[in-house]
Amino acid sequence: MNKDIKDIIILLTALLLSAIVIAGIYYRAKRIPEETPGTLKRYQLQGTPDHPAMFYPTDLTKDINLLGSSHDVFIGKVISQTGDKETQIGPRTQYSVEVIDNIKGKLKDIVTIDMLGGYDKDGKLVVIEENDSTDFLLKPGSTYLFATRYNEEEDWYTLISHPNARKIISTDNTKNEAALMALIDQDEKVKSFESAYAHEVLLDADIAHGNTRNSFQSLAPAEKAAAQSRADAARALLEAMQ
Repeated sequence: MNKDIKDIIILLTALLLSAIVIAGIYYRAKRIPEETPGTLKRYQLQGTPDHPAMFYPTDLTKDINLLGSSHDVFIGKVISQTGDKETQIGPRTQYSVEVIDNIKGKLKDIVTIDMLGGYDKDGKLVVIEENDSTDFLLKPGSTYLFATRYNEEEDWYTLISHPNARKIISTDNTKNEAALMALIDQDEKVKSFESAYAHEVLLDADIAHGNTRNSFQSLAPAEKAAAQSRADAARALLEAMQ
């Protein structure tokens, strides 16, 4: 194969896989909206047993893969919904979020989180497969653990669509930062993510495309030592919890 053509194929593959994770899902065939009574619409996709219609580029049930597929992983309190947008793959919803603590990355103050799903033009709630419809949309006042990818064009952080990419830390809007940090410091999923960061498995597409934002290996020596120490402490706490 001509080297130039081979390089183009590799680049296109990298771009495609990067787009897969940003959206959280990849559509192999026509999207089929499955209607349910009331106001819920759950997207299911048409495919074959050998080629499922929806897949992730890696097993995101494993935290080391999820951390490697993420650009920024953090805990934040949702302030309000700030927007919604219709796209070819369905509605998207945006929220302003106050950053409480970081596991991967250095976010601070207020950021915008974008998620695939939300209410469509008919007023029906669009829920992505594998997610629970009862708490699918983010709730203002609640605090969550988020695994996201940065969208430079929109300057927002897209929540990875897999259920493992988020967890509710607290629904109590009255808790201050100190009270939230006390919960965060004892949360098993937070500790699992902290432990996984030092052992994250990056996506081949991100490596090929130079898109390994905030990867553990990219940290300065002092930052890497601090992250490793945090991972070791998290692992020790997880073992004590068992």
